[in-house]
Amino acid sequence: MSVELPDPRALFPGGVALPAPATPVAASAPPTVAVLCDPAHATLAASAAALALAAAAGTRCAVAMAVGRGERAAMPLAATAGRGAARLRGRGYDATAVGRLVCLADLRVSRRPQAVAGGAAGCGPIDDDPVGAVAAASLELAGAARAIGAPAAVAIPLARTAALDRVLGWHDGIVVVDDERTTMPELAELARASLSTLDRPLAAMALPSRLTGRAALAGLRATDAAVRAIAELGLLPGRG
Repeated sequence: MSVELPDPRALFPGGVALPAPATPVAASAPPTVAVLCDPAHATLAASAAALALAAAAGTRCAVAMAVGRGERAAMPLAATAGRGAARLRGRGYDATAVGRLVCLADLRVSRRPQAVAGGAAGCGPIDDDPVGAVAAASLELAGAARAIGAPAAVAIPLARTAALDRVLGWHDGIVVVDDERTTMPELAELARASLSTLDRPLAAMALPSRLTGRAALAGLRATDAAVRAIAELGLLPGRG
């Protein structure tokens, strides 16, 4: 992430501890990518894009996150991902290793009381403050990527707004999931038509078959569509 970010303390509600600041491991921070998608496919979209980023960057792991999602069950099949998750937990993140992925929980979900005063139990951060939730998750993602020196992808299951666009611009690239089965078919079309104003690389990504989707969710292999989308962004041209 190559832009100046706001103070994250303004984006987290009281009582949520912020992760410790990360020290960059290289002169340039690992790239972060925002993935616009349907809510039902957020975890899959983030996983597929993150694995494709790892393949393009030549790293042994990548960071994946979905806004509004809590912790995933750990399936540490790669030592690098396991070490990365452990390092992030030591810095205050809620992280688990899933295959080659270091999966971050949205702190506004994983550390939120079950009952919300004055509202329905289980009401999530997307309902409370959509843009604030995405902004907080994006800052968390960027810090985690720097801390372990791995590229990262965050799935954002929200419709476009002007305020959300400003947060999307914090990322190095934007992927729009195009799915004919989606309950929000206008999302991809509207995004592709107007995201060019953000001056960020843009690519479309189709959802995979059930079999290849399972492999991505398990942190094993990027989908072909994700590999093509990340290559189209051109964030890591030296890797081919």
